Amino acid sequence: MIDPIIIRARRDAGESVQTIADSLGVSPRRIYQVIGPERSRPRIDEARAAEIRSRFARGQSRRQIADELGIARASVNSIVGEDDRPAAERFTAEEEESILRQANAGHEPASIAKQIGRSTSGVRGVIERAKERDPLRDQIIERASALGWDANRIERECRGIVPAEHIGRYLRRESTMNSGKVAAIIGAMG
Repeated sequence: MIDPIIIRARRDAGESVQTIADSLGVSPRRIYQVIGPERSRPRIDEARAAEIRSRFARGQSRRQIADELGIARASVNSIVGEDDRPAAERFTAEEEESILRQANAGHEPASIAKQIGRSTSGVRGVIERAKERDPLRDQIIERASALGWDANRIERECRGIVPAEHIGRYLRRESTMNSGKVAAIIGAMG
């Protein structure tokens, strides 16, 4: 038997419907039927809101806060908002190189993040962006800029026709079997 008084008390204390339902082995819909629509959202008092803000400022994620306090993430979001935590500084070139060296050596993003004092998601982002970059892209951009060409357009026009490696060789003035194709594409660009 489900005791509505206990459920309402737990809900008023800030527990999520899902947490209560899981602990009682019933569906969240059943909990909503018992507590009624007026108690469908937990009442978060100012002390609890201050605790949420404090945890968020210390770097806990919205999900961690919601899980640990037994409240919905939407409730956490409504309290901390979107811009309450200052954005992390961008990674320096040295940090990115260090991250990529360690990742190539087989270290996990979480251990790299812990070592350099940055977020795991930020480290993962550096690694993912590096995977997406063509290794010759920087050389292509540098050479094309020196020649006054738009390197992004060169890449876009040549993609699928000529391998990126050949574009880089052409821009470095090295001979390739596709030099004529690259020259024709660049010539057509004006």
